Amino acid sequence: MGCTLSAEERAALDRSKAIEKNLKEDGVTAAKDVKLLLLGAGESGKSTIVKQMKIIHEDGFSGDDVKQYKPVVYSNTIQSLAAIVRAMDTLGLEYGDKERKVGVGQSGCHAWGGCLFPHVTGDALVLIMIPLLIRGNNHRHRETK
Repeated sequence: MGCTLSAEERAALDRSKAIEKNLKEDGVTAAKDVKLLLLGAGESGKSTIVKQMKIIHEDGFSGDDVKQYKPVVYSNTIQSLAAIVRAMDTLGLEYGDKERKVGVGQSGCHAWGGCLFPHVTGDALVLIMIPLLIRGNNHRHRETK
């Protein structure tokens, strides 16, 4: 007695084992998922980050997308660097190389709605400005510690 199972009990045991197997497989799959909670005020860029992550980690850009978004990326870069330069002036931060200090809105700039340099755009702008800003302000950061 008790050593044999009825057909109904055998079927229930088989279903239980199948469910346990599925749960274990789902657990392994779920452990590989990365979840990210993006918090922020409205219009702070949460959905933009999600879109960028999808582009980077899923399909990437098509050739037409690159042509379409390249001017937007350059414009955003220039506007962001202009904001950094304005903030540096406001906060009294110095450039790493004082000879390269520029003012936002100098004459002869390209009409990009918030220009930074005359005759300098795109990658060249980033290559020129970012190291100067970092070097100049790393020194100041060390002074405040």
